[in-house]
This record gives sequence, C-alpha cells and structure tokens, in this order.
Amino acid sequence: MKKILPFLLPLLALFIYGCEEDESPLLFDSEQNTAPQNIKIEYYSVDPSCLPKEYHIVTNRHAGELTLHCTNAPEIFLARFTRSGDTFVSEEGHWSVSVMDRNKLKFVFQEVEKNSELDFVYENNFVTVCAEHKKGTVTTSIQIWRDLNADYTFD
Repeated sequence: MKKILPFLLPLLALFIYGCEEDESPLLFDSEQNTAPQNIKIEYYSVDPSCLPKEYHIVTNRHAGELTLHCTNAPEIFLARFTRSGDTFVSEEGHWSVSVMDRNKLKFVFQEVEKNSELDFVYENNFVTVCAEHKKGTVTTSIQIWRDLNADYTFD
C-alpha cells in the first residue's frame, strides 16, 4: 500500500480540485481564408480539459489557403520542417505550412482527387509551432484533419 500511495495522491488531488483549462501558449487569428467553405479552424480543449487548448484545422478534399497571424509572439518557428527551411510538407504532399513574415503561418491545401472505391479517406497530421519566451521555448500544436473524399462545405 505504501508503494501505491505516492502514485494515488496526485491523482486524488487532481480529482478533488479539478483543473483549469489553460489557453494555448501561442495564440493565432485567422488573417486570410481563401476557401472558408472548405477550410475551418477551431480552437478548443481536448479531453481532459486540463490540457492547454489547441487549434484544429478541418478541411475537405478541395484546395485552399489559410493564413494565421500569431498575436502574442513576434517570431515563430516550426518544430519540424523539410529541407526547404521553415516549411513543412505533409508526407502525402496534400498540404504544406510555411512561416511568413516571422509570425504568420500559411497553410496551402492541394486539391485531392476523389477515390470512388472508398467511402471515406481521412488524413490527420499536426504541426508544432514554437516561439522563444522569457521562460524558454513555448509550443502550440495545430492539428490538421482532412476528409479526402468529402465534398461537403462549412457554409
């Protein structure tokens, strides 16, 4: 019992006191969306709500561009990128994200041909955005969800 108690006390304290939902360390505003009917950005907390909020970009198979402006950091960078510098290209090549003007992200989504043999084809990935802060490096995750067989719109 003495061995289990140190592990149970933090969980018990969390259960009793709960936790507050934190804002994302990096905050973004949508600056431009060339296809709002095809691209939607959401900002919310995943379960459990003790985790910081994060951004989710949801798109269908159609092309479009989304530019996000970081409102609380003068300079941002991507935690992972390809040989082309501050650009990350998805493994399938269906979308990419680049850092522009030091604190903007530009997502470019390519048109994807519909696969009539499958009911649905989902592509999920994420990009981690970082910035230097007084207390060190802060990060925010942006999830990308694409329904590559979808023609629905967000109107």
